[in-house]
Amino acid sequence: MTEYTLHNQLEKIPEIYTKEGINIFKLENDSTLTIESLTQSYGYITKAYYSASPFVLVKKYYHNKNIMEKGFIINSGSYKKGIWYYFDSLGNLSNQIIEDKSAKFSIEQLLIFLKNKSIPITNGFIENGVHTKIYFDINIKPTNWVVEYLFTTNKLKKITIDAQTGKIINTELINYIFN
Repeated sequence: MTEYTLHNQLEKIPEIYTKEGINIFKLENDSTLTIESLTQSYGYITKAYYSASPFVLVKKYYHNKNIMEKGFIINSGSYKKGIWYYFDSLGNLSNQIIEDKSAKFSIEQLLIFLKNKSIPITNGFIENGVHTKIYFDINIKPTNWVVEYLFTTNKLKKITIDAQTGKIINTELINYIFN
C-alpha cells in the first residue's frame, strides 16, 4: 500500500489501484481509512477517505503511473484545501499552489459555522445519499463559499457566504427530486 500523507515528493501509483473501473479498498488493519481508485482518461485517481474527517486526500496519476497532482478536497463538493502539488509526466514537481489563500473566513471557520447552524457535514467515505456540498471558486470575484444541503425531502437550501467576512450574502431554496 502507498503512504497516505501529503508531501511534495514523486510517487507512483501502486499496481493494486490500477485495475480498470471503480475499486473500493478498506484497509484490513485500519477501519478509519477507505481508498477508492478509478481509471480516468488521463490515467488514474485515488481518493483516501478518513472516517473522522470531511477532507479527502486526492492523488491523480498519469498513464505512466507517475503522480500528476495531489492535495485535499472537501468530501462532497469541489473545494481544494491548502497546498496542492503539481508534477510533470516525468514526476518533477512543477508547481505548488495554496488553493484557498484568498479566504480570510477559512474552511475551518466555515465548518464551525455550519455545525452551529446544525447543517450536516459528511465525514469519511460516501456510498450514496444526499450530502452537504461546499464550493469555493477563486476564479469568481469576490470569492464566496457556497453551501448546498438537504433542507426538506424535496428542497435543497443554498447559502452563499462571504469568504472574507463569514457573513451570509444570500439563501435560496431549490427544488430537489429524490431518486
